[in-house]
Amino acid sequence: MHGALRALLGPLPFAALLVACEGSDAQFATRIDPALGATRHAVSVLGAYQDGRPSSEAWDLVAPSLTSALRSSRCELGYNTLVASSDPRADLIEEHARGDRSTEELVANVGPGAQGDLILVVQVDGNLPDRERVASKMRGGGGRSAAPQSLGGHTSGRLGGMPGRGSLATTTSFEGAGDSALLDRSMLGITASFFSVRDGRVVASVSMDYTGARAEEASEKFAAKLVRSLPEMTCVGWRWDSPSALAPRAPAAPSDALPPTGVPGLTNGI
Repeated sequence: MHGALRALLGPLPFAALLVACEGSDAQFATRIDPALGATRHAVSVLGAYQDGRPSSEAWDLVAPSLTSALRSSRCELGYNTLVASSDPRADLIEEHARGDRSTEELVANVGPGAQGDLILVVQVDGNLPDRERVASKMRGGGGRSAAPQSLGGHTSGRLGGMPGRGSLATTTSFEGAGDSALLDRSMLGITASFFSVRDGRVVASVSMDYTGARAEEASEKFAAKLVRSLPEMTCVGWRWDSPSALAPRAPAAPSDALPPTGVPGLTNGI
C-alpha cells in the first residue's frame, strides 16, 4: 500500500496481507476485515486523491472501470457536491488528502451524508513507464524520448514528495541497473480504501502496482481485481441535508457592549 495513504488510514490489523502477481505488469495487495462478511454493501464514493489533494484527473482514470465494478453507470462524488455548495467539509477532505486530518475525523464529518454503509476513497500515484526510452537504451541508442506518461500534468515518479510503496513495489528486471531503475520510477499505483461509516475506520483496501504501458489496461485490471476481492459492492450516492459539524459560527449581532477596535488584545465580533 502507498506509504502516505497508509499513514492516513492507520494500521490494518484485521486480516493477513494478501499479495498476488497477475501477469508480469501488475502486483496486488488486498486487506479485508473478516467482519465485513460476504453480504452486500452500499458504497458512497467520496473522491480520488493524487499529489496530496482531491483530483478529477485521478478519478477520470479509474471511473469507467470502477463504476462498472460497483454495478453502476455513474457514481456521484461526494467531494464535488461539497465544493459546489462551499461546504466546509470540502476543506476537511482536502486536509485528509494532505495527511492533516485523521480518518476518524473524516468519517465523523462526512459519514452522516453517505447513503451507503461504506465510503470509498481512491488514491492514484506514479506514472506510466516510457517503454520507448527503455527499448532505446536496451538497443544502445542514446536518443531522448518523451517523459513518462503522467496523470494530471505531473511527470515525477512520486507524488508531492510522498514516499514510495515500499515492499509492495514491483520491480521489472532488464539487463543493466539503469533500465530497471527507470521502470521503478515509472510505476503507476492505485489503491481503493473502504471506510466503515459505523466504525469510522478502514475495513478493506485493494492496491495495485502497475508497470505496463496503458492507463486503460491499468484501470481494467484494477477493477477486475476489486470485483474478485469484494464482489458484493454497489455504488450509491450522498444526502447532504445534515448540518456540518465544521460549519463556521454565525457572526455575532452588533452590540454596544462590544469593546472598541484598536484596544490591544481585543477585537470586535468573534
